[in-house]
Amino acid sequence: MWWAVYFATVTAILIAIVGVFSILADTYKGALEAYRIVKFAVDQWSSLSSQLNYTICLAAESLAKKALVSLNASVYKDLGPMFAEAMEEVRRRTLLKRLNYSWAFKDDVFMWNATFLKFRTSGAVDWLRPTELINSVEEIKAASFDLSASSIEDVLRPLVPKNAVLQGVVHGYLYGNGTYSGYLQGEYLLKDKTPLRCINATLSVSFTASHYATLTVNSTSPSVYIYYQVFIDN
Repeated sequence: MWWAVYFATVTAILIAIVGVFSILADTYKGALEAYRIVKFAVDQWSSLSSQLNYTICLAAESLAKKALVSLNASVYKDLGPMFAEAMEEVRRRTLLKRLNYSWAFKDDVFMWNATFLKFRTSGAVDWLRPTELINSVEEIKAASFDLSASSIEDVLRPLVPKNAVLQGVVHGYLYGNGTYSGYLQGEYLLKDKTPLRCINATLSVSFTASHYATLTVNSTSPSVYIYYQVFIDN
């Protein structure tokens, strides 16, 4: 009978060992699957973080150009909601469910931040200034000229931002007799000399303006014709 007891004992031990190994195998399989998921998530984060700077740069410069052409600064400020929408889409379509992000504007400087687990990336778009350029355009369009007291360039130069160029022509007739007045047509190109980093272009805008002008000269002619070439490089 001893062999029956021995066999029963060995069998029980083997069953126990098999059970242990079965549990360990299931545990290992679960751990391996969890590891694979985490690794895939980290790989996705690495891919995202490596592309964010360029993608945001490209979007910011494209929106800045559109904002300047349309003379609407809010077009550029759409960058914030677009960034948030993109991050939400990343959450939905990838394993980065715990992705967190934030963004803010300080004037035209766009600041952003993204984190996943212990990883973090951030940046700032601080070389674009569409709002300043748009404000400059509006000030130039509102300018008037007293040509007896100052030149057209004297009036326009303070309205051109630093590191920008304004070029064009101002022309038209003024009417009167000795003292003349009327409206001159301005045709301009305002260009930012700050180079863009991600698109092969410059921030520039063409626009026209109607300027009220006066001039007093020793003349009895019923009109005087004004033509002035503008080139202001600040």
